[in-house]
Amino acid sequence: LSMKDPPQMNVFMSDLPVFVSTIENGNVLGGTFRLEFEGDVTENINFDADASEVQAKLEALATIDNVNVFRGAADDQNGFSWEIEFISDLNSGNLDNVIPYGDGLTTSNVKNGAMAQVVGGGTDGSYIGGTFQVQYDGETSSAISCDADDSIRHIAVSRSSGDSVGGYSWTVTFLDDASHYHQGDLPAFTTISNLVGGSGFEPQITVTELRKGTVKEVQA
Repeated sequence: LSMKDPPQMNVFMSDLPVFVSTIENGNVLGGTFRLEFEGDVTENINFDADASEVQAKLEALATIDNVNVFRGAADDQNGFSWEIEFISDLNSGNLDNVIPYGDGLTTSNVKNGAMAQVVGGGTDGSYIGGTFQVQYDGETSSAISCDADDSIRHIAVSRSSGDSVGGYSWTVTFLDDASHYHQGDLPAFTTISNLVGGSGFEPQITVTELRKGTVKEVQA
């Protein structure tokens, strides 16, 4: 591999004639590239842009809030790599890859083209998936989706909006029933978790009693 495009050698001392010729010029990158995320494309970015320039171009997109950018050292042909970390709730969970466009890149040797690409080795964002079960008074429910709605009979259930990693909370209120089975200080729910999360993230389930039940007294 050439070290960029080095100058031609010169010979200063020889008893024989020496001819120096260049078989093929070395290759040095130049020009610009662009990045796309969720349909929004940046302005041109210099091929050797520092981390702050790439960060500014990405954060100017409507589809991105805040990112951290780290730039690696130049390779032998003046190529660079950048690592992008999404750090805001707007871009939470397991995101799509950034798409690079290298059509504005140039090379000093026309035989050696230039390209921009996404390489593996990154870390996926965390997002909750899977199911859980609820245990009550010796009975265990069937599997409940991690984003189940609140359509359950005989009890009133309200569900919160999802948080940045797809987590929800449900508030359960026992309704008066003909048999008066669900009255008084009822046993607490317990749970069985089959939830999954990305990048080593392990979702947790917490049960909290908001108010104890009471028994209605009827006087004759």
